[in-house]
Amino acid sequence: MPMWTHRNPQILTLDCSEYGYAVSECDEMVGEQSDDGSLAGNEEEGQSEDETVVDPEEELPPSTPRHDLLLFRSNRASIRRVLRKLGFKQAATQGEACVIWNLLRAVTKVTLDQLQPWQRLGTIKGCNQFNNKLSLHRTIREHEQRWLALGIGSGRIMPRAFHATRDRKKLEKHLSAPERRCAMWICKPVEAAMGQGIFVCRNAHELAFQLKARKKYAHGLLVSEYIEKPLLLRNVKFDLRVYVLVVSMSPLRMYVYEEGLVRFATSQYSSSCKTAQLTNYSVNRLERNFKNATSLDDQTSHKQSFRSLKAQLQEDGHETDKMWHQMHEVLLEGVIAMHSSCTGHQGCFQLLGFDVLFDQNLAPKILEVNVGLSLALSASILDATIKAGVVVGALNVIGLPQDKVAAAQRDPGSVSDCIDSSMDEFARAETTGFIRVFPTPDSLELHVPLFKEVDERTLALARAVATGAPMLDQNQRTTRMESDREFDGVSKGRILQNNGHDNGASGFHVFEKIKASKLVSKKKKKSKTKK
Repeated sequence: MPMWTHRNPQILTLDCSEYGYAVSECDEMVGEQSDDGSLAGNEEEGQSEDETVVDPEEELPPSTPRHDLLLFRSNRASIRRVLRKLGFKQAATQGEACVIWNLLRAVTKVTLDQLQPWQRLGTIKGCNQFNNKLSLHRTIREHEQRWLALGIGSGRIMPRAFHATRDRKKLEKHLSAPERRCAMWICKPVEAAMGQGIFVCRNAHELAFQLKARKKYAHGLLVSEYIEKPLLLRNVKFDLRVYVLVVSMSPLRMYVYEEGLVRFATSQYSSSCKTAQLTNYSVNRLERNFKNATSLDDQTSHKQSFRSLKAQLQEDGHETDKMWHQMHEVLLEGVIAMHSSCTGHQGCFQLLGFDVLFDQNLAPKILEVNVGLSLALSASILDATIKAGVVVGALNVIGLPQDKVAAAQRDPGSVSDCIDSSMDEFARAETTGFIRVFPTPDSLELHVPLFKEVDERTLALARAVATGAPMLDQNQRTTRMESDREFDGVSKGRILQNNGHDNGASGFHVFEKIKASKLVSKKKKKSKTKK
């Protein structure tokens, strides 16, 4: 049973041994029915649960502590179960709740204005649009082209895709190349989930035939390049569900959970059937040979943990540490691409589910992003262990204020207060299963140049982490607030250096090279037009 401990006078955190909560408290949930009467395990990530149904209050162990701030509101039954096990109680109104975790519900400016300093909102304004596959692809594609022009980034982090009707001419031009006529394509409904409506075409001719046959529904289809040579394990295709926690977009802090779900196809990849090409749980669970996970170390099931996958990849001679580092970099680039479309607020956080596939060259590719995670615990003990750990870890990272008055005294708009609270957050994250991906000591040089527009607080925090700035006490804040004014300004996506200030940021030289290369290219264009 997890125990609440006070690590900081301002923060209430949860001290939970690795997977201890999930194994002991969620074991009885396996096979449990969901709110709609079907097995909760049948739900795929991204499917919404019934928001109008509120499950009955569960009995809490007598040793579970109570606190006047441990109140919550959520439209997800799975999240409600975990929070109740942790000692939370459902608040009568949203204004009383310490944690408001309503997934896929639009966040308005009024909601953000009414959010109290001691409240945590589990939705970042602007993130919901990326549940739409077309919106996600266009956002990432725009940033990929910009990074390619500037010579930065990891290259293509997502397969090329086109809208079946709006991008018809672009698609036809793309297919006209001789080397692409025999390429495979996968078509997905823009808004659907759980593998619904997905079909694979083996060449350009079949793609044209299928789109013509589905002319009535083509306006809702996204046509994407199919990764024909994925990394296989025992000649079976697999992909990864990676849980990413974004704590505010300004300043941006991003974490990746150390565990996740590995979903295997139920047929050999040499086969042409749907269960060989798709790894969706909702598609493969209906097959007779489907085997569910029994533990975190199970290597024979069609749904496994990262720990199990790494052990098998290491046996095949793969460097898993390098693979996971590259995956974290790609995930960060995906979040940076989403950054400019989202609104930063100190009290908001967002839990995202990235679907990632490694190709045969071990290059990770983002397939899609799920914003409205169901986090259903009942599919297997593996699901219960990992997903409950994700919720517990997320609460530990964001931190829950113990004192409303003390929380209200912090100025969320102050750069120095943002840095202080972020440093506290980093210390809490080290006790959880979440790995900090941004900011890191290398972020100022490697990651800041990737932003389309860098907000002042994100830049200041990246600079503080790069220089190893310690946590500030109350007496140092006044001095720090004065020095905040000396931080470099940010304008139109470019970082401008101050006169006479050396900030020790070698990453800014990248921008000087970029600006110089742009000037050279502009001069060449002008000379060509004159000729």
